[in-house]
Amino acid sequence: MNQSSHGLWGWLKSIAFYILAVLSPDWGKRILLLTSLHAQLVQAGVLQAETVDKLNESLHLADRDTALNFGAFASASIWDSERLSTSVKSMLGNAEPLVCITPDQAARVSRQILELAPPVLKYGSDYDMLRDFTQLFCCNTSGPAHA
Repeated sequence: MNQSSHGLWGWLKSIAFYILAVLSPDWGKRILLLTSLHAQLVQAGVLQAETVDKLNESLHLADRDTALNFGAFASASIWDSERLSTSVKSMLGNAEPLVCITPDQAARVSRQILELAPPVLKYGSDYDMLRDFTQLFCCNTSGPAHA
């Protein structure tokens, strides 16, 4: 694929995700935002990789784990990967992926993520989103905590 068609494909994907987000109910936005965020944080080396079913178990996102796979696929089109990674890593200062962080750290990082979240995928109230983000960090399962 040449560079111009690659740019066009990226632009078309962005438009498609935007339309999907606008048309999605809050529960759909929640699933997409949290699963894509998780995928971005794992890719950036902030969180340890865990299966989608563990993420679903801790955040109660969907009845079926297969409903969560799209968020990982779409994550690069949803988030500014470099900005998210830099922001979160600067707040946590971690050299290795985290399993869990303190509630205070989770609250600070969650406020930063809320500012970086795409407005079209915001759901419920800010409080609802902050609670979910905090739970993502506090309940990232299995293994000893890093603080």
